[in-house]
Amino acid sequence: MFRKHRMVWCALAFSLGILCAEFMPVPWWIWISASTSCFTYQAIRGRIHVVWIVCVVLFGAGWGALHLRMVSEHDVVLVSGTNALELLVRVQARIHHLGPVERDRHRTILELDHLMHPDGEVSPLEGRVSTHLDRRLNPLEGDRIEAIGWLDPPGRLIPSSSSGSPDWVRIARLGGFRGRMTVPGNLVRILPSHGRIDGLLRLRGRIRRHCADCITRGIVNRDASSLVLALTLGLQGSNWSRIAAPFRRIGIAHLLAISGMHLGIVVGFTMLLARSTGRPGRWSGFWMIVSTSMYMLVVTWRPPVVRAAVMVVLLSTGIMLARRLQATGMLALSAIIILVFNPGELFLPGFQLSFGVVGSMIVGTAPLYRRWFGSDGPRATSFRSGMSTMMKTTLVASTLAWFASIPIVSHHFGTIAPMSVPVTILFLPLVIMVLIAGFARIILETIGSGTLLPAVFLELPLDVIIESSSFIDSIPGSSIEIEPPSAMAAWMGFMLVMAWAKFGLRESFWKCRWWLESKRPARLRRSSRGSGIST
Repeated sequence: MFRKHRMVWCALAFSLGILCAEFMPVPWWIWISASTSCFTYQAIRGRIHVVWIVCVVLFGAGWGALHLRMVSEHDVVLVSGTNALELLVRVQARIHHLGPVERDRHRTILELDHLMHPDGEVSPLEGRVSTHLDRRLNPLEGDRIEAIGWLDPPGRLIPSSSSGSPDWVRIARLGGFRGRMTVPGNLVRILPSHGRIDGLLRLRGRIRRHCADCITRGIVNRDASSLVLALTLGLQGSNWSRIAAPFRRIGIAHLLAISGMHLGIVVGFTMLLARSTGRPGRWSGFWMIVSTSMYMLVVTWRPPVVRAAVMVVLLSTGIMLARRLQATGMLALSAIIILVFNPGELFLPGFQLSFGVVGSMIVGTAPLYRRWFGSDGPRATSFRSGMSTMMKTTLVASTLAWFASIPIVSHHFGTIAPMSVPVTILFLPLVIMVLIAGFARIILETIGSGTLLPAVFLELPLDVIIESSSFIDSIPGSSIEIEPPSAMAAWMGFMLVMAWAKFGLRESFWKCRWWLESKRPARLRRSSRGSGIST
């Protein structure tokens, strides 16, 4: 079992180590020393699987303690604090994320670089802050800027009297967010770029702006424009919270997040071209990697799309090497990669929903399909049988995803969406239509044939999605608010969903009973059979 799913065990052990680092105040060097000692013992004694798992747990605890409990000497929180008063600062920063234009301003995330002191001294600075930049500056992602403004630490963003508001201090510690900066338009200037890194980042910014202009050209409705940018490129403006609120309440927010479905459309189109050329073998894996790299060049990097990209690259590599890789192993490796770069993602809802829902679908879709419909599905020998299989699979996957997301969503947001499954099936064709039309507009506008696909082909399904989500959200019972359960209760609920999907509740009960019976001493088993006691 360990050899077959060793990558899954490593991912679980690494996650367990991060949990230990979060809830056990032990210095990181103690964890790393224990991991080194354990690894040395394992190397001397041979390949002992239990010892290897303990090594990974201890290393994950050390890595998590280093990133979650240690603050860099150049971190901006050492300058601003977390709950102190706003601070007037002069900084140099790089534009990390640039949102669409709304009310002549861009919602922007800055990656701080240097702090400019009044005496002219310059010191390094680290951290990300959000701000708004005037569109007249014509900024690009990747630009380096110098700005003077008021820095609000994360503890000042939400008053202490407002209950139920996000804990911005915790989000800052786990996700790297360091507050908000208010910058007047006349106190910002764009610095000249230096080096190849600046040039590459500015090139990516130009490509993203070009794609955004191609998609939204001719769309009049602002909400529709914001929605299509979020669906295709992951660009979220200032009004995104208002637009996404109905989708979150009725349980279809996963359709809006850039994830495997969006990347699957791009990769599917690439596979179709590879088959049309008559060379669908190892070359298809190469072109899958190329198309994935180009797609990642234009979208915002968040855990769901990073997870999907890593899995596609691993799958493509397996195709090129004529090796078959397990889906669970690819999912586990992508989780390890994300947690290595930012261990705090483990505690955020985006990471948990992405990996929890996808993992449950990988493990439980086929067994649940067999239990509901009696087989793996009819072969697609005709259009009717193909549509029947597709609809059944969509029903099974949507139901499983809904059940798997209930413990996580209820723990973080305190809501349950009873209508999530039918609404997902209803909205999925519209979302796919918007994605295909958006990607097609980018290609057509780039080659100068944008008139072949007018904006109405995008605006019409977008208006239907927005109006339908608002209508469904107004129906009583579409969203139920509950008391958020504890993390342990949410974890137990998720494991119960996984057991139901994989084995069924009755089968899971008998498997657990058989396992417990097999662990009893043989003498007790014989005595219970001889006395007629039921086991």
